[in-house]
Parts: sequence; C-alpha cells; structure tokens
Amino acid sequence: WLGELAGGAARWIAIALLAAGMLLGIWSRRALGKSFTPFPMPVDGGVHVARGPYRFVRHPMYSAIILSAAGWALLWQSVAGALAAAALLVLFDFKARREERWLEETYPTYAAYRLSVRKFVPLIY
Repeated sequence: WLGELAGGAARWIAIALLAAGMLLGIWSRRALGKSFTPFPMPVDGGVHVARGPYRFVRHPMYSAIILSAAGWALLWQSVAGALAAAALLVLFDFKARREERWLEETYPTYAAYRLSVRKFVPLIY
C-alpha cells in the first residue's frame, strides 16, 4: 500500500522504528530497576523514577511497544498491523490514566512530574 516507498525507504524506516522500540524498552526497564512491575499498580517499596527515558516521557515502555508495533506494520505493509498499533496507543492511553492515579497516590512528587513531562512523545503528547 505504499507503492514505490515500499521497496527502500519504508523498509529502513520500519527497521529504525523496530530498533528504536527495542532500545527504548530495554533502557526503560533498566531505568526502573527494582521499581519495575508488569502491573499498573506501583510496586511496594518502589520509588518514583524520573531518570533515563523517564526524563523525556512518563511511559517510555508503552512508547516502545507502540513504536515497535508501528515498525512491524510498516515492514509488513499491513493495514491490520497499523490498526493494531493505533489500538495499542488507545489502550495504553487508558491504562496510563489509571496508572497515573495510583502513582500520584503513592509518590508525592508524581503530580508535578506529570505536569512537566509528556506522556508518550517528548514535547508532543
């Protein structure tokens, strides 16, 4: 569905999105350290992390997954994949809203952090 772009540029853009997603995911996980949990509730004894990729966006792991999904959709020229990436954006947006309520209840510094750092895309959203 991308015509001439499909042969060259689209492939490299897709690979760049996939690589960026993987690297961002690894960096995010490392930055969280012992505060990491796969669940939206903050972990007992955890700390509010605002270092590493968390300086730029509040939910870099979600951003990493969305980037990777967009990369796969572009690589495979898949409308269904593009719709899945868009659905992930919506899903993670809702999940992040609930998670942020718990983060604000748990960490006194989170409310100010939320006002100064974007959710998924630095300087944009």
